[in-house]
Amino acid sequence: MGEKEKSEPDIKKMKAEKDIEGLIKALKQEKKEVRENAAIALREIEDPKTVEPLIQALIQAIKDEECNITNGVVWVLKKMREPAVELLIKVLKDVNKDVRKTAIQALRLMEDERAIHPVIQATKDQDKDIRKEAVKVLRFISKKRAVEPLIQALKDENKDVRKEAAEALMFINDVRTIEPLIQAIKDGDKDVRWSAACALIAIKSISAVESLIEALKDINNDVRWSAAISLGKIGYEKATEPLIQVLKDENRHVKSAAAEALGEIRDGRAVEPLIQALKDEDEDVRASVALALASIEDKRAVEPLIQTLNDENVVARHRAAFALKNMGDARAVEPLIQALKDENSEVREMVIEALGNIEDIRAVEPLIQALKDEDCIVRCKAAGSLGLIGDARAVEPLIQALKDEDEDVRRGAEWALGQIEGRRRKGKRSTRQSVYKDNHKVLRTIEDAMQEIDYEKDYEL
Repeated sequence: MGEKEKSEPDIKKMKAEKDIEGLIKALKQEKKEVRENAAIALREIEDPKTVEPLIQALIQAIKDEECNITNGVVWVLKKMREPAVELLIKVLKDVNKDVRKTAIQALRLMEDERAIHPVIQATKDQDKDIRKEAVKVLRFISKKRAVEPLIQALKDENKDVRKEAAEALMFINDVRTIEPLIQAIKDGDKDVRWSAACALIAIKSISAVESLIEALKDINNDVRWSAAISLGKIGYEKATEPLIQVLKDENRHVKSAAAEALGEIRDGRAVEPLIQALKDEDEDVRASVALALASIEDKRAVEPLIQTLNDENVVARHRAAFALKNMGDARAVEPLIQALKDENSEVREMVIEALGNIEDIRAVEPLIQALKDEDCIVRCKAAGSLGLIGDARAVEPLIQALKDEDEDVRRGAEWALGQIEGRRRKGKRSTRQSVYKDNHKVLRTIEDAMQEIDYEKDYEL
């Protein structure tokens, strides 16, 4: 073992003495660990004379599938940049595809414009992985010169290359890409379609909107769906009327996308058509419509959303409760109280949140009953809403809830009692009417309870 150790170069010493020639020779050592340490040492020395030997070492490491050495050498070359670029460009012609791929990756890290033309040429490489990597690199080197090659790459025979091209165009934001991207949302691969749609969203131009509106009439369901989603994300009101028409589309996914898009645009013209769409035969469409109305927050939708609390679809009921919470309209109080009996715990949770947001004292007794719900999250939400309403009738039940088996419920009860105490101390009254009158026992009872549990005043639900 001693003889073997003696034959190994002293990398630390070479590094300290900046023995570049010795370190370059060490890159050819048989022992992998020695080669790795030599590459690391050269990286820290950063001498231009090491570039060519390092590239040779890089090629050999790739062929030997030695990732640590490969990565180390790539980072050395990145730091040296200026002398390394031209040599890496030459390596792009290597017969080994892994060598070409690594060279492209190294050039991406350098972001040097001298690499633009060679990388563009690499987008035509016979190997799909090389083409994919070249497409990915183009957006980092030169956005302006990358547009045309990336547009061509949208037609590549390989779906991964096409997807990468669409994603790259997302970051370039050039109006020349609009029509090619519109064509790309007709692609046979769903990932390509979605990447193209996202790229159109990023452009956010009037031209893109007009093209997407036209795409709403395409015979392909996926194209119409992507167009609707994109229009919603772009958010121009010009798309409102065309999207309203799509609410009658034959495909349920397209209708749902149109509803969600209208919710994102938030144009009041969509309210009545969306209300009509709450009667759609498809439950997913109704759920999307409820969410859209929640976003628009128009009072015309209150009564229809109240009816949706009885929808057979749990998501529609949940979103209706969410919408009513956002609107805060007192007309919803009694129907929401009835909805506290919903069989789904998540619906009950949202109903309780809605009642807490409206702050109507009619909800106090039903919410007190909800403190006994079988679901711990429902009980916790009930405590929180009682705290928001601030009615003294909730004090004793909340004190009982301090003994709940669930920690979150106990902490929720603490928070609610703190809210009620805070209202009393500041002389605030309940939103609808006073429930405290001059009953100082309320404050005293809360204070006693707080002392027992060592209430943390900074706690937030």
